[in-house]
Amino acid sequence: MKTRNLQISSAGQITGEVQEDISKFDKNFAEAKVGNRSVRYYDALDGPNFVVTGFPWYKPGGQLVRIPERLLNSDLVNHGVKGLACCTSGGMIRFRTDSEYVALNAAVQGWEASKSLVGYDIYELVKDKWIFRNVAGPSSAELKAGKFETLLLSCGCGMREFLINMPRYGSVSSLKIGLSPEAKLEKPRPWESVKPIVFYGSSITQGGCASHPGNNYPAILSRELSIPQVNMTAFVMEYDHNAPNPEHLKETHAEFFRIIRKAHPKLPILILTRGDNPDPERTAVIRATYDEAVKAGDKHVYFVDGATYFSGLPDPGLALSDACHPNDFGFYLMYKAILPVLKKALAEGE
Repeated sequence: MKTRNLQISSAGQITGEVQEDISKFDKNFAEAKVGNRSVRYYDALDGPNFVVTGFPWYKPGGQLVRIPERLLNSDLVNHGVKGLACCTSGGMIRFRTDSEYVALNAAVQGWEASKSLVGYDIYELVKDKWIFRNVAGPSSAELKAGKFETLLLSCGCGMREFLINMPRYGSVSSLKIGLSPEAKLEKPRPWESVKPIVFYGSSITQGGCASHPGNNYPAILSRELSIPQVNMTAFVMEYDHNAPNPEHLKETHAEFFRIIRKAHPKLPILILTRGDNPDPERTAVIRATYDEAVKAGDKHVYFVDGATYFSGLPDPGLALSDACHPNDFGFYLMYKAILPVLKKALAEGE
């Protein structure tokens, strides 16, 4: 793209000369081809009109990580957390544009080529509701090469607002959003809450077997309540699955709650039990944490019995993708059960 240095003479004549290609100086003006579409790429991780959430410790040029980077080399964090910290589950990018299409170019790493694990999906805000539009992910060859480019959406015309969910089991070192060359790009509307919600749990909380990242229950809650994920307007405590036995829960659950409560005396905390194959002994331990807190006068703690998630089904297996992880339907049922409790917690916590 070339520009002109235009001047108006005293006689009213317009003169000027063609200047250098501005794309040589500003990478946001560089154009590329995706299929047969011309696109102008923008750095989505460091652009003024993109809102990135899910990585509260992120600094431009740094790593997308869900815990402080200093903890990656610390003995305070176990290997499981370290291994998953760079997965971008819960990461969202929002923006407004009148582009006729949206492309995506990313440097990625992941466990396997699967739209459900390392894919991106895109939602459009229509009459204050987020509507799913498409999902795309890298092929095995692209994942091996560490590069992924796709035309994510052809979307007509007019100014619209979009949300892109990032991969749940992949890491992203760069991400560019491509728009039609003459398109406008603006900031999205603000979130309803500036402080996000923290979800602490298991592979279910990560969205393990949803068909695309926007279908896991934290993502659905985030869209419905217009609140980003991570740190911290509320704390959702849901690690029943990752405690190896009831004894481990007895040793850690109540103490973990007390640590969070001491640091945040009025933070709304939701305590959840597992939805598949509920274990009365494990549920009793988790319920005891809640009962103890209420007895001590805690007015900001809430309990959700996971046994209610799928109880209305003729077979709980209808909501599961395997013997443990919910499918899309299962995540929706979890969202429906948790939403009223979370709404109440947020309202009473204000």
